[in-house]
Amino acid sequence: MYSSSQVEILNEQFKKEQLGRRKQLKKIWFFFLGLTIIICLILYLIFPNQFFDGSTAWIMPVYGGLAFLTTLIGYLISHNYNSEKPFFNYLYKEMYQKINLDQGLYLEYESYNKTEKTFNKEDGLFTSFANVNIRRFVKGYTLEQYTYKTYDCELTTSSGNNRQVHFNGIYFSIEKPLNTTIQIRSNGSPKIKGVKLSRLPEFTEFKVYKEADSSMSNLDHQLLRFASNLNQDPNIKKMYLGVYNNRLNLAVWYRKYNCRKHSKINIDVLNNAYNYFMSELDLITQLNQINNF
Repeated sequence: MYSSSQVEILNEQFKKEQLGRRKQLKKIWFFFLGLTIIICLILYLIFPNQFFDGSTAWIMPVYGGLAFLTTLIGYLISHNYNSEKPFFNYLYKEMYQKINLDQGLYLEYESYNKTEKTFNKEDGLFTSFANVNIRRFVKGYTLEQYTYKTYDCELTTSSGNNRQVHFNGIYFSIEKPLNTTIQIRSNGSPKIKGVKLSRLPEFTEFKVYKEADSSMSNLDHQLLRFASNLNQDPNIKKMYLGVYNNRLNLAVWYRKYNCRKHSKINIDVLNNAYNYFMSELDLITQLNQINNF
């Protein structure tokens, strides 16, 4: 938890990080604004008679005007834009360092990770064609030295002008040998390649999928109870729990998630975020307690 003096120190540096981000955005939008003006002037010089022809007179005002207006608005907004990047690049990184010191842990934190994007294809909870955008990546080890990873991520696919969000929340993964293959889902169907999973119609709270011609084991019922208990949280919108290839995976899509960005930083915001990150670690512990027996 944070004291008032600690908040002041973090907030002062955070404001510098946010200001630096605004300056960067202003430079980018100013470049595009200037480029738009230059292109419009060049086109005017090359085609000076375009405004005297009824068939072409509308082209420059419409397309040039839209481009100018868009870049001008972007430039003006950038002066007061509250970017999410300082939260993940600085604030949450500092928070995990404090958690490590307070709890005696060795968690590894990385913002906007570019390499840990294969979990979606390996675990089969969501389509393998989804683009994976990771905001926050955390890696740690259980007492048994099983590796666990946490991803604050968004999974999307695009087709033309349509963008579909398949998942937007927190994805947990523990590399742990469990003698089963199962998926317990709020909606959708498994996307595991090479393994046929069939839905068990007797379960109604979730869509439960098992390998063809296999029945529910004690381990599977443990997983189902865990999912059912977790699903009592009214803030959970959708949930996906699966075991495949020695990995236990849980994806939670919240209705409201407060660890992205905030309009301001104060002691309540920091302590709430700290407590939430600790609750994720507690959830990892609960997941790890699911065992073969």
